[in-house]
Amino acid sequence: MTTKIAPPTLQEQIVSICSWLPKCLLPVILLILALTPASAKTVTVGTGSGTISVTSMGSLSLNSGDTLQIVTGTYTSATFKSLTGITIVPATGGVTFSGGVTIGGNNNVAFDGTVLSGVTYGYTFSSGYTGDGFIASTSIPNNQSVSIKGVSFGGGGDLVGGTGNTITYTGTPATTLFYNLTIDTIKCTGGGGIYNGTWEPDITYHNINTGMSMKNIIIQNIVTQGPIHVFGFSLYQFLADNWDISGETDRTSGDCGCFYLEGGNGIIRNLHRVNGWGYITRLWNVSLGSTSNDSYLYNIIDYSSFKYGTCDNRIDTTRLALTATIPLIGNSIFLYNMTSGDKTDDSTNGAYVSPMLVLGGMSDNASPTPHKYAVTLVNCFAFNNVDFGTTSLFQNNSSGSAVITQTND
Repeated sequence: MTTKIAPPTLQEQIVSICSWLPKCLLPVILLILALTPASAKTVTVGTGSGTISVTSMGSLSLNSGDTLQIVTGTYTSATFKSLTGITIVPATGGVTFSGGVTIGGNNNVAFDGTVLSGVTYGYTFSSGYTGDGFIASTSIPNNQSVSIKGVSFGGGGDLVGGTGNTITYTGTPATTLFYNLTIDTIKCTGGGGIYNGTWEPDITYHNINTGMSMKNIIIQNIVTQGPIHVFGFSLYQFLADNWDISGETDRTSGDCGCFYLEGGNGIIRNLHRVNGWGYITRLWNVSLGSTSNDSYLYNIIDYSSFKYGTCDNRIDTTRLALTATIPLIGNSIFLYNMTSGDKTDDSTNGAYVSPMLVLGGMSDNASPTPHKYAVTLVNCFAFNNVDFGTTSLFQNNSSGSAVITQTND
């Protein structure tokens, strides 16, 4: 009977080859081999229907750098929790969700629906679904550096939902609801918007979202919430870039806007809207921490929309906490290269205020010396807007609390 001898392992081969080296070097070589990461692998999940649940790295022997590929089909729900360094992609043919995808405790995780050849939106949420798409887990609410890309959202809620949570910010990314969330290459065709945040006042420090990026967004035929696409409190240092908004259904009431944020700051740029109700922004300027992070709106075209104006910005001192351990302070607002045209209103209620900006108070009322924040308008242009009592480019209700600069308006 012949005995088969197994070939030597890689470690055994190296030990044999390097036997002439001093013995003290062999443990070092073995340690280096042990620490060398395994090659990234792709793991398939799902059966084409039903639910998907991945709640730890160990459940599928995952390592950072691995890919989860979801089997083509329609799923009623999914859960992805406690993952690190994982990319989640649809298989050829795409993946549809008829229910929500719960996410929590994730770090550096990417949902990428753009990986399929010739397909822009590899992930789809069906039009019959009335809830939010990606939902922050209530048991593990923190998500850091999560990316959501290549999604067609036909649901009635919002693409990302952050309601129903209570996580208190203490100054670290681990105590935010979302930290550096990226939303990219999205098409909304249903009744919802992009982000539904907390409605707890920012002075509670609950459910903070900081550093969110929302890029390459198409909004079409929103029929449920009208113009509100990003809303809530405590949304700090966000970026909205390259948005196209059209086909909005007019609301019957509501002093609202596409970005309706009762506490936060950020940048909105390269946005085009035609039709729809209300403002582009209703923004109560609040900065998290001891340094002001100013808000910028530029390269925005607001055409043929209905009601009020294009921007409504202010500081509300009830939303500030100037002497707190983690201060909440005010910040300035800058409007560059803004165009507002063919805005209308009905002649009975006179709700139309001003074509470009409705400005509220801009002081923090600090004692003994209140700080007045800046409001700057440069290259702002309005045309063919119906006049119900205003002839100014903007309505100044700041009562002298703002440092106002206008150039080429």
